[in-house]
Amino acid sequence: MSDVEIEEILDHKEEFCVSIILPTHRLMPDRFQDKLVFKKIVSEVKNLLIEKSKESQKDISNVIENLEKQYEQIDFNHSLDGLGIFVSSTISKSIRFPFSVVEKISISDKFYVRDLLYYNQTMFDYYVLSLQENEVRLFEGLGSKLNEVHNTDFPLEYIIEYEYSDASRITSNGSTVFKQFEKDKTEIQEIRMKDFFKKADKKLVNYEYFGRPILLAGDKRLITDYLQLTKNLNNVIGKIQGNFNVDILQDFSVKAWGEVQRSFRTAHNNLLSTLPDLVGSEMIAVGISDVWRTAAEGKGLELIVEKDLIKPAYFSSDKYLMKLNQQANDESYKRINDLVETIIETVLSKNGRVVFVENGSMGNFDGIALKLRYPDLG
Repeated sequence: MSDVEIEEILDHKEEFCVSIILPTHRLMPDRFQDKLVFKKIVSEVKNLLIEKSKESQKDISNVIENLEKQYEQIDFNHSLDGLGIFVSSTISKSIRFPFSVVEKISISDKFYVRDLLYYNQTMFDYYVLSLQENEVRLFEGLGSKLNEVHNTDFPLEYIIEYEYSDASRITSNGSTVFKQFEKDKTEIQEIRMKDFFKKADKKLVNYEYFGRPILLAGDKRLITDYLQLTKNLNNVIGKIQGNFNVDILQDFSVKAWGEVQRSFRTAHNNLLSTLPDLVGSEMIAVGISDVWRTAAEGKGLELIVEKDLIKPAYFSSDKYLMKLNQQANDESYKRINDLVETIIETVLSKNGRVVFVENGSMGNFDGIALKLRYPDLG
């Protein structure tokens, strides 16, 4: 799914927007069950749509038609870890998620977008620069897929432009001069190798997509040499060290994607480690109630939330009052199934940012926290 299609789903509003998020499996026999589960969900959703249409007197034939087409079109023989289906009377889209998801079914006036936002957060474009003594190769990455760049800049071959003096012509008794020759030769090779890497680095700086995150791949010594001279240091997010065959692209892609995910975890752990220092400074809201209030007031700068956190809530008819629990005899408040989704939409609508972290990593913060633009004195 393209960025344009994702934006279309994120922005779309219509009376009946159906979102289905389904865990799937890459291997048999579990993969066989996925289609059966999806078929059951489609049947349930169709019944729910029929019931809702009776209340609103709106035509749902196009919604159901698009849902049935998605069921027929999905190929479960090429599943990843999750599947997202988004249909309305005018939209019919599907996406495969390369990360685990929790089953969700939503029929609302907008699509359930959290997994799409997480997809956008994790599935960014990056480069892998393969450093070898005889060449430098560049790969473009998106998620777990790599494609090698072939243009006038890359691959870049190392060409020996000068020859060394022949050691046999050195007229001196003993081995001292020969050893000095070998030392000089090694130093010259090192200088030329660094010049070669500078040339590659300059091409990358001038490249069309300068600024993308970069992984470095190769021998530890070569990576160390490159890091000492690169102009792209701030973009380097990780290293793939060792001897491996980059021509076996599937294995190389797995290594690269694993390193990208490790860099994610490191960045998230660093972010989470800063939150305790903000508590008590009026620069952070902690817990679902305070986060909802400060987000609604437009104070949210950056929302940090566990990926699959779900919190139902109850709203007054004017939507100004919210309760997490409803008294048995109190029908003046209407239930929403996921307050977290509402908070995410609110923060984004007010130009804030959203960062998803691993489930269970924010136990001390009730799974959610909001860094504020200015102190909360209310």
